[in-house]
Amino acid sequence: MHSRGYKFISREDLNLGPASGTATYAIQDPSGAQTGTFTTATYLSANKIDTRYASLVYLSNRARLWYDGMSVSYRQRATKWASGTLAYTWSHALDQRQGSAADNIYFTDPPSLTYNGNAQADKGTSVLDQRHRLVVSAIVAPPHKDFGMKLANTLVNGWQLSLIETAASPQYVDPILVVGASLPGGLASGTTVNGMVTPFGAPGRVPFLSRTSVPVDSVNRMDARVMKRFTLPWESSNVALGFEVFNVFNTISNTSVNSTAYIATPGVIKQANGLGSGTASGGFPDGTNARRAQVSARFTF
Repeated sequence: MHSRGYKFISREDLNLGPASGTATYAIQDPSGAQTGTFTTATYLSANKIDTRYASLVYLSNRARLWYDGMSVSYRQRATKWASGTLAYTWSHALDQRQGSAADNIYFTDPPSLTYNGNAQADKGTSVLDQRHRLVVSAIVAPPHKDFGMKLANTLVNGWQLSLIETAASPQYVDPILVVGASLPGGLASGTTVNGMVTPFGAPGRVPFLSRTSVPVDSVNRMDARVMKRFTLPWESSNVALGFEVFNVFNTISNTSVNSTAYIATPGVIKQANGLGSGTASGGFPDGTNARRAQVSARFTF
């Protein structure tokens, strides 16, 4: 499978004037030891094209998307004992920092480019990219057997086991640079150290790190259901009692992580603590991906 997307929303600030020079920042690890330097252009508020406005946000349709994928599926038709399916997908999605689907619902939401107006510099793996995904399902239902005894037939027959196993490689998010204090040189308001304009206060990607390089979490989850069907003595009616367990082995997966990689202060870009640590492990519709169980009864007539 191959797909190309054209004319997706891109955002830039048309009010950012020319760069006034450069500034060099010391890159530090969490302990404060210097590990390198980063030099970037500086933008003065006085150089804005129209000083009456902080930003003039221009929304255009210049962004592009790319997707390549391969899907393989196998279906085992029902036999006397079981049936099942296997589905595997390999894929790679790239974009120019368009963010997730929710980031493009409103015109103000698409993430700003790392370098104002330079979409190509942000071409990379999408935050929606998931390289591998495998789903295996099976239904095991032993055939009816007559033991010559009503009690034995009732206890042994009518059982069904259903299984769904989902395994997926992690998705990734951008490492974020947060401006922790006013920067030197009279930088334009709402501008990070690399010149990216963030008129709504959003932080930007670390310019010297790759896009989508912070893994969220892999997924390994099995759901199971055991059902026992009892035949009732009138009009071909029956009742089925079920016991379901979601995430049988309680393998918790983070659904969001701390993406703050560095904090910029005057003259210093310091590595933050806690990058990649989990901040949530669930969402709609269950609120959690921890193990859950439920019982059910279904009457058929």
